[in-house]
Amino acid sequence: MSKEKPVMIDNPLLNSFEGVWERTRHVSINFGQLEIMAKIWAHQQMPLPDWYLPTLPKEDEDFIQFLGINMAINYGFVNPKNKQRFAVRYKKRLWKGSMALSACLMRAIENDLPILDADYLSKIKEKDLRKILKGNMTTIPLLKERLQTLQMIGQSLNKDFCGRFERLFSNAEYRAFPTRWDAGIINFIRNFFPPFYDSSFHYPSYTHLNFFQRAQTMIIIYHGRASADNSLKPIKDIDRIGPVAGCQVPQALHDMKILEYDKELEKKIKKEIELEYGNQEEVEIRALSIRATIELLKMINEIRSEEDRINICQLNYRLQQRAKRSRSPHHLTLWTAY
Repeated sequence: MSKEKPVMIDNPLLNSFEGVWERTRHVSINFGQLEIMAKIWAHQQMPLPDWYLPTLPKEDEDFIQFLGINMAINYGFVNPKNKQRFAVRYKKRLWKGSMALSACLMRAIENDLPILDADYLSKIKEKDLRKILKGNMTTIPLLKERLQTLQMIGQSLNKDFCGRFERLFSNAEYRAFPTRWDAGIINFIRNFFPPFYDSSFHYPSYTHLNFFQRAQTMIIIYHGRASADNSLKPIKDIDRIGPVAGCQVPQALHDMKILEYDKELEKKIKKEIELEYGNQEEVEIRALSIRATIELLKMINEIRSEEDRINICQLNYRLQQRAKRSRSPHHLTLWTAY
């Protein structure tokens, strides 16, 4: 691991990560390969997606509510026993993983189910959710956890935000993180929506890490739509967000030979052996992915002209698209964090 101190993004969630980056045992970064990829990617286009997709609502008000509900249960799509990935056919196309979840929710709306209504969510029954999330599996993984999540989300929305995620964004003044005057979206989520909580402990460095992958992804997707739509307000401090690390970003970085694993971890991932959430190998994969993404962003922007510099939203999307083309498995962790 390089001894040079990384250039940090002004994201308060990352304050505790530096100690971990220098004390990893299972994962490392190939900085030479990182520099090679930065030189290649610096000369390629990296657009910010507008997220106008068949699996997301077009209407602004519905989009925000849908996005919040979707991201609340956007986790655990692979059955660790048979390695089957959740999928569903919608609008003559097969959608997988998180997009399959979105397709299920859009299908429910088209079938006049009030899944955007906080009252309905707070009282939703398991049999109804099972029908809503019907896909290629008998039951989607973590169905009971998703049921509890939606019930809690509905209750919190009703109690604190007039039933709408839009109120949460406006109360935070469209800022991800707090200022002297504004609370910030992440703080609201941390305090009022426990199902979004995503943190781990790294024992070698005795450090508590806050990832908040789904909460930050929600903000990134919202900002992409807002940047393409004048009726939505963009996130004022978007340059403070991310990086996010679930399973796709590490997969892309490993495919690009930037992220390196020790032999035992490499073997587990190739054989698709489940890594428990909070396991030190799993924690290091996510933590080092964040550093590698920060370093890649820094190197790319040092090469690009000032007016062509990119942010984490663009780089994160590019890494996710790179992961979708991968022929290698990602690390397998079945839990509610991602």
